[in-house]
Amino acid sequence: MSSAKPSKKKPPKWLADLSPEDAYKEIAYVRDTVKLLRKYSDSFSPEEGFNLRDVKSFSASRLKEIRAKGAHIRQLLSRPHKVVRPRSSTSEKALQNFTRQKIKGQKAWIVHTDQPDKKRVKVVKGAVEVQKPVKGGVIRERFYLLPKSGRNADQVLKMLEKMLPDLPDGHYIAINKRYGAIGGSIERKLLLREMEDQLYAYQKREEAAEEFDRKRRDSYARAIIGFQWLGPNLAAAQKWRRRVTAEREAYQSHRLTMRNRQRADVLKKYTKRRKK
Repeated sequence: MSSAKPSKKKPPKWLADLSPEDAYKEIAYVRDTVKLLRKYSDSFSPEEGFNLRDVKSFSASRLKEIRAKGAHIRQLLSRPHKVVRPRSSTSEKALQNFTRQKIKGQKAWIVHTDQPDKKRVKVVKGAVEVQKPVKGGVIRERFYLLPKSGRNADQVLKMLEKMLPDLPDGHYIAINKRYGAIGGSIERKLLLREMEDQLYAYQKREEAAEEFDRKRRDSYARAIIGFQWLGPNLAAAQKWRRRVTAEREAYQSHRLTMRNRQRADVLKKYTKRRKK
């Protein structure tokens, strides 16, 4: 009696079309990407169907998911950042709102910040706080962002009204998604009224323009993404303003110095060529 030989399982099409060398590179890439994804999400475990010992059995759709999520994570990691792992659902919600990252099964959030080696990122009172130790204390920057982008002034004010009970007392400044912190500091109890005056004043000014544009009318409201807590009192807000002004002046001075140095180098090269 003849015994039937066990049939070999055919590799998926994405692997069958590759040469042995390319197949080896592709499998290595998939393994490295899944290992990277596991650092930030629980959705790529063997129990979820991502067994790295059996990469050859992955379907084309699963491979596409790995590539897309891996490219997204690598793009987030390409900028200066701190990785924060929340310890509660409140911290998780604050990080998700601040970073706008929505990855299935996410367990660690990538928070972009300059000088990550000199700063700490924490969740304090339901908001993301960036801390920078300096001589004589710590500089704290706490952010309360809107849950989503508002389409007009009414939506922004409605979201702010819901946020107010969770905002601690102190002074705040509006955050523009393009320019960062804008305007003057506003006390918490006056925040809703001041923002209402600002948004509706801009709206009326645009409506009175000769060439009325609805998108331009609502552009100021759409650009507001949240508010930064400057401190518990006016003195703290003024101290923040002085520090930011000094940093901006130092940055402008550095830019001017580098520009003058570049011009001097170009002029020097041009002079040498003319002498020749």
